[in-house]
Amino acid sequence: MLICFTLFSNAQESKFVFDYKTGLNDYIVTPVEGKTASEIYAKTLNWIKINYSDPSQVILSNIENEYIRFNALADYICYDSLKPNNITTDCYKVKYEIEISFKDGKYKFEIISLTRYESPAQYRSGGWKEVPIFSKNITEESLSKILFKKDGTIKKQYETITKSGDYFNQLNNLLLDYIKSNNKTKSDW
Repeated sequence: MLICFTLFSNAQESKFVFDYKTGLNDYIVTPVEGKTASEIYAKTLNWIKINYSDPSQVILSNIENEYIRFNALADYICYDSLKPNNITTDCYKVKYEIEISFKDGKYKFEIISLTRYESPAQYRSGGWKEVPIFSKNITEESLSKILFKKDGTIKKQYETITKSGDYFNQLNNLLLDYIKSNNKTKSDW
């Protein structure tokens, strides 16, 4: 019994998944067999430098071999909107903050914050706003009120929200592929 409890309590998420009761999990842990924390850190830092146009603006905080915190923009959150006579998909620009922590043989990929940009309109001010359904502090009750109608069915605009983890899973997979690669600087110039 104790062994089963230990196994379940140490289980860590390996993919971002959106659940209608708990929302999107905050982090995942990715194993990298045979790599030290310093190797994973160095490869992650290089990956950020290669994939983001101004790494000095993207990297928010950095402690060598322990963690890197960075932010970025993307066209990512899409909702199905009910328009007269049809359903269209609206996508929003989002700003996200990620922290990657390092240990020998693995790293933790954590979503620290997620905001979306709303254009100003007649009855609302625009700007960057927290995406409530992705808040770390959202309760099951609050999430339920946002996502579901009074009759218990999901609101149309949130039917595709379960795919929200795909963006971060893809981002993590790109990082993992780079960490596992043996990319070296070309010396045959």
